[in-house]
Amino acid sequence: MNREETVKLLMLIKLAYPFAYKDFDKEAKLLCVELWQRVFKKTPFSLVRLALENFIRASKNPPTLAEICEELDKIHCEARLKCIAYPKAEGYGMYRSIMEKTEGYGGRDGESLRLGGSELALTGVYPEISKEKGEENDKGDFS
Repeated sequence: MNREETVKLLMLIKLAYPFAYKDFDKEAKLLCVELWQRVFKKTPFSLVRLALENFIRASKNPPTLAEICEELDKIHCEARLKCIAYPKAEGYGMYRSIMEKTEGYGGRDGESLRLGGSELALTGVYPEISKEKGEENDKGDFS
């Protein structure tokens, strides 16, 4: 997901859960966008949105990153089962693609979710990534 898609995702969370992020100031919103984007940077927006929609149907509270990762893992497992059960089916390629793009989200290998201190976008604490390539800081407003 790119930055714009991340903001859209967080806006969807805000719409589904009106009290989510209500106490966030501008800096907290920026940090939130940075963190969500970094965690899901290699995952297509459509899959993260699907995971969010699945989560919204089942939960009264806003999701954490871990909960969206769990939903992505469920999507991965479902796609994997369909690939195994129906290897010659018409949708095999689509399920295979979904399976590849959701690899590592259940804590099984952890590689795609490993966040070291140098990757966390905390303005003032980790300034090397608080602003990426001249992007303006006002792009994190999702309220």
